[in-house]
Amino acid sequence: MVRLDNPYSFHRPQPVQYLFAIGLFLIAFIIKKYTTLPFLYQFTIPIMVTLLLAYISDNTVLSKKMILGGEFAELGRIYFFIVPAIAALALVLFKKISNVRPHFYLQLTSNGETPLVEFVPLVMFFSIPSAEIVFRGFFQYLWSHLFGKKAGCIITACSYSILFVVLSTNIFVIVYATIMGAILTYIAYRESSVLPSILAHEIFIIVSIIFKF
Repeated sequence: MVRLDNPYSFHRPQPVQYLFAIGLFLIAFIIKKYTTLPFLYQFTIPIMVTLLLAYISDNTVLSKKMILGGEFAELGRIYFFIVPAIAALALVLFKKISNVRPHFYLQLTSNGETPLVEFVPLVMFFSIPSAEIVFRGFFQYLWSHLFGKKAGCIITACSYSILFVVLSTNIFVIVYATIMGAILTYIAYRESSVLPSILAHEIFIIVSIIFKF
């Protein structure tokens, strides 16, 4: 039986840490409104700033134990590779049936202006790991501590969707982010580890690059 405890449950959060979520959305809004940065940078910069603040307030945020959890995730579990791939491929199928434009791919790459040689390293080594540590790790524990574990998961998934609402007006992109956020939150919750959600998130992105949906 896998423990359902969040790996960030070693000590009580500081009250100021709850303000970091508001700060993340505020930074994202300012960057979106007042800069012409590509979407991927608009997404990554607020998360990296939040991760830095979280680390300053709690230097165990980036520790091995925090990321992997009290019990190491069983990487032999195939479902957290298969589930995101199936969900992403379902969206690919929907795109082909409905003949819609590749909205998510175009959003991520700013209509193709961000070349893959820049996009892939940034998203795989910075955007995704930092997003998962901030949302499925740091924030998920904060909300779980305040409202309970299940409610904390729901709020975490909604928070991830809100970030896309701030940064995008494309309903397809927002719906995709909502589905992806819910799946990733459940994986982190079930495995008591951020590492599986990082791997699953990267599966989502790889599929979006290959099939351009």
